[in-house]
Amino acid sequence: MAKIAIVFALLLLLPHAALALAVSPPSYDYGYAPGEKNTFAFNIRNDGSASYINATARGPFSNVIKISNDYFFLRGGESKSVTIELVVPETKSPGKHVTEVVFSQVAPKRYGRPQELTATVAVVGLLRTFVPYRQKYAEASLSIGNVRRGEKAYFSVSLANYGLESISKATGTIKVFDEKNSISASAPLTELLNVGSLGTGAMYAELDTSGLSLGKYFATADVYYDSIKASDTEEFKITDLQLEIIGISAPDITEGQLAKITTTVQSKWSEEVGAFAQIYVKDTGGAVIAEATTPTMKIPAFGTGKLVAYINTNNVPAGAYGLDIIVNYAGKEERMEAKFNVLEKAAAFKSGNNLAYIALIVIIALLIILLLKKQKNAK
Repeated sequence: MAKIAIVFALLLLLPHAALALAVSPPSYDYGYAPGEKNTFAFNIRNDGSASYINATARGPFSNVIKISNDYFFLRGGESKSVTIELVVPETKSPGKHVTEVVFSQVAPKRYGRPQELTATVAVVGLLRTFVPYRQKYAEASLSIGNVRRGEKAYFSVSLANYGLESISKATGTIKVFDEKNSISASAPLTELLNVGSLGTGAMYAELDTSGLSLGKYFATADVYYDSIKASDTEEFKITDLQLEIIGISAPDITEGQLAKITTTVQSKWSEEVGAFAQIYVKDTGGAVIAEATTPTMKIPAFGTGKLVAYINTNNVPAGAYGLDIIVNYAGKEERMEAKFNVLEKAAAFKSGNNLAYIALIVIIALLIILLLKKQKNAK
């Protein structure tokens, strides 16, 4: 029971302990040169309570890493610099190699005693290098942000040469697909010449968006470097300062009740926008007999919001009515029409009585069935 209590107490402390350690810088990048010695320094800061820190390495080059101080004590508010030495080993495995240096909060070492239950919090420093490919090899990385409709979309492609051979020439195309995976537009990328081993070059394209609808798109960069293909895809949106009415809820009500009218809107804009709705109740001749205005609501970027209004129907006779709904935002407006019914009180009462009668009949029928079964069993 005592052990369970200790575990529970540690779990309660975990969210606070998670903020206790910090490492800076978070990562280092170094060149791949077998036999070369690299020295890195990570600063470890303890912003929590006093604790012991254990440092270990894990990853592809962890066996050749030396840590200057792999076990030390830090009081709250103290920091310590830990030096890491790495002699780059030779490897035949090309690509990215990331080694992690893990700094963990641990219990004090207690020799000759059983290990105590501890809660561990850790931070990680990264050591990254890239082993070049012996053959010609490059990767493309596409960048594109959201674009306002009618403005030009600017695409940027970074081509990184991860091979030992130089790239003589690279060309390419940007293709834009809609959510149904149909090609909506395309544009050529600028030409790139002479990218050396482990070098990087940039390619660009621009596209007029005036012919594209609002919504989500996917851009794919197809790059051909010395007849070899590299591709990358990114999502982006064609936006505009526009709200779309996507739904109206106007349930039937009885005379004299409050009518709840809910207008749901969808934002096509990349920023928050304030909006409110005006509701007009019109008779069959088009005359306005009641109205209401919703409070202003903040509609999140690319999100939805519900604008709710309540209309007093005390002076509205029973019948069918039209609703004229106007959503106002940023000097613009969107309109939609709907219908709803106001029922007579007598009709609503009659409808309620009918339901009561049906329920009563069902109950009586069930009682008769039960009674007959009981008499049958008694025989």
